[in-house]
Amino acid sequence: MSRLWDTPEFWVRTETDELLREYPGSDARSLATSFAETSASYDGDPAFARDIVAELHKRADAGVRLWPEPIGLASLEHEVRDLMTAEGGETEDGPPLWWQRI
Repeated sequence: MSRLWDTPEFWVRTETDELLREYPGSDARSLATSFAETSASYDGDPAFARDIVAELHKRADAGVRLWPEPIGLASLEHEVRDLMTAEGGETEDGPPLWWQRI
C-alpha cells in the first residue's frame, strides 16, 4: 500500500507550508521570488527548490496561503467501513482499522 505522505508532492506541500508559516508577513508570490533567488539548491536538491517555487506560485495564483487540509483518516475510515458493509464485508470483527486487515 502506498503511503500518501511519502510522495514528492506531499513533501513540497509540507515544506511550502513551513515557509509560509515562518514568514507570515510575506505573501506567496514575494516569497517565491525571494526563495528562487536565494535557494537554488534547497536542501542539496535543486529540483525540490524549483518545485517549492512552483507551489508558491500556484498558491499566489489561486489567492491562498495554505491549502485546505486533506481529508482525515477518521473520515476515510468511516467511508471505507460504509463501503465494506454495503458490499457484505465484515466490519465488526478483526482489527479496528480497515487497513490493518490488508
